[in-house]
Parts: sequence; C-alpha cells; structure tokens
Amino acid sequence: MTPRQLQRPNYDAGSDRSRGQSSMIRQSALVLLPGLLAIGMASTFGCGRSSSRDTIRVGGQARTYEYIFTAGDFAKQYNLSVAMHFLPSAAEPAQMLIAGQADIADISPERIVPMVAREPGKYLIVGVTSYGSERHALVVRGDSPYRTIEDLRGRKLGASIGTGNWQVFQRYLATKHLGVTDFQIVSMTADDMAAALEAHVIDGMLAWEPYVTSAAVDGDRVLVRFTNLGLLANGIVTTKQYARLDPGALTRYLAAWYDAAQWWNKNPADATKLAATFESKRSGVRVAPIVHEATLKYVSTDPLFLVTHTQDFYDDLKQIATEDVQGHHLDAVPDFSGLIDVSYLEKAVELSTTQHK
Repeated sequence: MTPRQLQRPNYDAGSDRSRGQSSMIRQSALVLLPGLLAIGMASTFGCGRSSSRDTIRVGGQARTYEYIFTAGDFAKQYNLSVAMHFLPSAAEPAQMLIAGQADIADISPERIVPMVAREPGKYLIVGVTSYGSERHALVVRGDSPYRTIEDLRGRKLGASIGTGNWQVFQRYLATKHLGVTDFQIVSMTADDMAAALEAHVIDGMLAWEPYVTSAAVDGDRVLVRFTNLGLLANGIVTTKQYARLDPGALTRYLAAWYDAAQWWNKNPADATKLAATFESKRSGVRVAPIVHEATLKYVSTDPLFLVTHTQDFYDDLKQIATEDVQGHHLDAVPDFSGLIDVSYLEKAVELSTTQHK
C-alpha cells in the first residue's frame, strides 16, 4: 500500500467512511449503493414493518445510538415502525435522502453543506443525533516511540479523506502551525486502519469512536484526542416535502429519539450493554460494552441541542462551507437560511411529555 495523492473529496460518489465496526459492515461496504437503493434496503434491522403501525424510513449508521434506539424500540409507544438502515459510512444516508429512498437521514455537517449547495431549499434539519470534536483522535501503536504530533512529521497516517474526522484533523494541525503536507497521508477506510497500523503499513491512524476505543482495547494508544475544534453536529435531516406531507410521523419519530436519548444519558451502563448485545447479535461477533461506553463518554447527545444552539449550528455550517471554498471544493458559501426548523422537535417534546404523564 502506498500513499495516495491528496484529492478533492468526491461528494457525489460518497468518499465519507464512518462509524461501523463489525465485519458485517465491512462486507456491506462492498455493495454499491445503487444496488441497495434498487431493492430499497441496506442492512435493515430493528422494528419490523407492521400493518398496525405507520412506517418511517431512516438512513442511519452502525453507531451506538442507532443500536440503542432500535433495540429499545422507543418508537413503538408512538405507533410508529422504524425501518432503520445501518449503513457503513456517512455518505449513504445522504445519498438515500437525496434519492428519495429515506424519509429521514442522520447526516454529518460536511455532507449537509454540499447538499444545500446543490439543491437549495430542499432540506430541513429538524434535530441532532450527536456533536463535538472529542470523539475524534489520532491513534498510534502502543509500542511506538511517538509522543507528540511533531514526532509523526514525515510519517504515514491512515485517514478517511473528506470526512468530519479529516476536517477536525486539519483544524488541529492549524493550531500547531502544521499542514497535511507535513505527513504522508494514506487514504483508507476506517475499517482497514487498525489492521494497517498493526502491520506497520501506517504509523498512525485518524479515527473516531468507537474505532478509537476498539484500537485502545487491542493495545494501541491515543496520541491526541481532538477537543474544542468545532461542533460538527450530525443532523437529523428530512426534506421540506416530507415534513409537509407527514408532519405527524416526523414528530413521533423525534419524540421517540428524544425519549431514547434521555434514557441513554441517564442510564449509560444499561444503554451500552443494550447496544453491545444488539450489535453482537447483528454481527455474529461478540462486542464488548466498553466500546459503546466510550462513545457515550466522548460523544455529546443532548436531544434538545438544536433548540438551544440553533445559531451555533448555522455558524458551524458556514465555517465548514468557508473551508470548502478555500479548499476549492465549493464555488461559494451556500445560503443556509431556513435550513433549521426546531418546531417539529418542540412538538415532539410536548408529545413525549403527554405520553409519559
């Protein structure tokens, strides 16, 4: 394996690789998304379709919070069946929403920006699944001599170019007066990094939770955890058309997500065990709860974040867009006005309150 030339992220083709960790996810990553869309499925698990419940199609990822949400069937009390698609990267949920194959998708901000640039006025951000840069880190082998980022200058780093992780890394380098050209960047998926690090193909890997903790459990070492480098809030995104046609289902879904987030934030030990059990059954490989414990430790998941930090979210999107313009990935910063609508989330909280009286 040799370092590839740095290249512009292919937003249309979906270069973004993300947070699945099982071998099952690695296998699904080999399946082309158009094929998945053709049959209308992508590793769908969880709440089964039922004639007695309305169904909402969700483009999600293989992450701790989607596992908890699905395993706990939080939508059942709202008479809603969730067809959750556990996709292997952050690109496919966006593609599913763009193609009309999902009603809602969990989409990272660096993906939202080009979507808005291409189709202004089409989308709505109605909630947030997670936020914060601390879930991202630079990992090295446990027996390596590296102690600072400067020690890795000229060394090979595995990276998923075009992801939020890559964006955080560049922000971090700027604080150290370094640039990506100070390193040999090896473009690879997150699923391949740990093996490449162990085989000495790379000297460090840019990863995120739960990959970071998975590597640490196997004996690797966190060299730098990237803190206070932006919100990087993953949005719960729908289309204005869907919100207009089925506001009831959208509100009930948000109420279920609100309930789930409230529960896992109050009961992290039980929640991580639930996530580990669910993933173990799903993948056929035993997953230790500690992996999901780290996700809840380093990933912020306040379900009301969008209500209390609307302007902060807008500011972060503008910062990402500005960085994309400076990197020649966009021609201009898109107009984000009207993109965020918290009214559905506010109604969802009212519904949840009524439901639990």
